[in-house]
Amino acid sequence: MTEPHKGGRPRSDATRHAILSAAYDELQAVGFRAIAMERIARRAGSSKTTLYRWWPSKAAILLEAVNERSDRYPGFDDTGDVYVDLLEEIRGVIKFYLSDSGAAMLDLVAESRFDPDLASAIRDDFIAHRRAATRVTWKRGVARGQIRADVDVEVVMDALWGSLYYKLLVSHNPPDMGFADQLMNTFWPAITG
Repeated sequence: MTEPHKGGRPRSDATRHAILSAAYDELQAVGFRAIAMERIARRAGSSKTTLYRWWPSKAAILLEAVNERSDRYPGFDDTGDVYVDLLEEIRGVIKFYLSDSGAAMLDLVAESRFDPDLASAIRDDFIAHRRAATRVTWKRGVARGQIRADVDVEVVMDALWGSLYYKLLVSHNPPDMGFADQLMNTFWPAITG
C-alpha cells in the first residue's frame, strides 16, 4: 500500500520492517494523535527523511504497519460456494477486529474523523481494496447463478460491512461468530430469492 520507490538507494527490507514495527508499537503505546514521524524514526533507528521518502504520510505508514501484522485483515477464498465465501469472510473480519491489529485498525478508523490524510488513506488504501475484493466474489456468485444479477452489490456491501462497523464503532458491542451466521441468514434469501 505504499507509494512506489522513487529512486535513491534501494529499500532495505530490514529497515522497512524496523520502521513498520516501530510505527505499530508507537500506535499501541501512544495512539494516532500523539505519534510523530520523529518518534517512529527514533524508535526504528532510522531517519525521518527515510520515512517520508518511503511513505507519503504518518497515516500511510500506520496503515501499512497494521496490515503487515500476522493477524492481518482476511482475504476472500473461492470455495466454489459464494455463501460459504461470504460467511467465512464475515467470520474472518470479526476475528480480525477482535485481534490486536484489528483494535489498532479501529483506532485508526475512529481517528480518521479528525485527520483528512488518515481518512483518505483508509478510504483509498483500505476500504477500496476490500470493496473490490467483495465485488470479485459477488461477480463469481452471479456468474454461477448463486446470486441474483439485479441486486446492487454496493448496497449489500454497505449493509453487511456497515452492520459490523456499527457494532464495533458505535454500539461498542463487538460481534461474535454467531453474528456472521445471523447476517448471512438475513441477507442470503434477499440476494438469491
